[in-house]
Amino acid sequence: MEVSTNRPLVPAIGRQDCEAAEDLRRAPTADTTALHYNMRVSFRALLALYLIVPLCALVYALDVVVFDHHLLRVLPKSPRSYFLLSILFGTPHIVASNLIFLTNRDYFQLYRRRALLATLTIMAFFAIGSLIFSRAVMFVTVSTTTIVHVIKQQIGIGNMGARLSGRRFHLWGWSIIAASVILYSAILFPRAISPDVRSLMNQALMGFAFLIAGGALANQPRVATGTGTLFLWGNTAMALVSLFFYSQGYHFFAVLGPRVIHDCTAFVFYVVHDRNRHFPTPQNWLYKVMRPLRISPVVTVPAIAVGLTLLQHYADNAVIGIAKDLFDVQPRRPVSHIFVGYLSMMHYYMEAFTWKMASPYRRYIAMSP
Repeated sequence: MEVSTNRPLVPAIGRQDCEAAEDLRRAPTADTTALHYNMRVSFRALLALYLIVPLCALVYALDVVVFDHHLLRVLPKSPRSYFLLSILFGTPHIVASNLIFLTNRDYFQLYRRRALLATLTIMAFFAIGSLIFSRAVMFVTVSTTTIVHVIKQQIGIGNMGARLSGRRFHLWGWSIIAASVILYSAILFPRAISPDVRSLMNQALMGFAFLIAGGALANQPRVATGTGTLFLWGNTAMALVSLFFYSQGYHFFAVLGPRVIHDCTAFVFYVVHDRNRHFPTPQNWLYKVMRPLRISPVVTVPAIAVGLTLLQHYADNAVIGIAKDLFDVQPRRPVSHIFVGYLSMMHYYMEAFTWKMASPYRRYIAMSP
């Protein structure tokens, strides 16, 4: 199916990027006059990811009624202990996002000045922040950035169908973000928060729960489509159920739902993008190398991302072991953690504009019901 792309193909960017943008328009791979979408992003598939929420609720109910909270006793309490979750989610989609930017020359040329400015800003933030603020403050700052990114992605995708705007919509969305920031901070620092402060946080979470539910009800009459309604209540349920799990001590489930929904949604877009851009002829060195294997991007994108994440984890263990055995030195923090932190902040910044409607990334994305 041919798709008309009469709208501008590049975003409103700075003057310094105009030359690169013009090169991108002329590039053979940027010919969108007869672009065939071999794969589309399905709203139904994205909505299906929200089934993790009732699934977690079912497991919770079984654990309470049948297994006498046995699962609660064996689940880790802190996200820092969620090894399997970090291998499958979190870092892999960040790696995949950066690979798209770094391995496609036209994208890199278009956004390289923005990326350089972001790199310098991130370096300055970590260098100066580590001298001024405590580690806990830095961690909360980064985790807050993560949560804003996660929630705004889901709300933004849902709003493709809902088409909401105005104060009610923004109050609802920022209530979810604020509640998520408080919840995640409470889970991350259970011992550092005094009982009085924790009590205030719990009261705030209860207030935000009412705002989130009330906001969904207030926005419901203005939703434009049935799909928009499903996303509105899917995001509302995701937030409220996470708050409920936190109140019951099931911190793992409180984190699991939003993490799976966000990261799998991102992978859907990455896979569809790479399938449409690199089929039948690879357009970057990565897929040219992978071409003899005849492996679909549906497998390639997640496999490379998870593989690099595993490599980072086990390489860290090896480096720490060597440093301790040979030099009797215990590194305070693995180098890769700093690198992954940089990639994460770059990911949050770049994805704020690389997937906008006028972005060249989006010429390879089509939506279906």
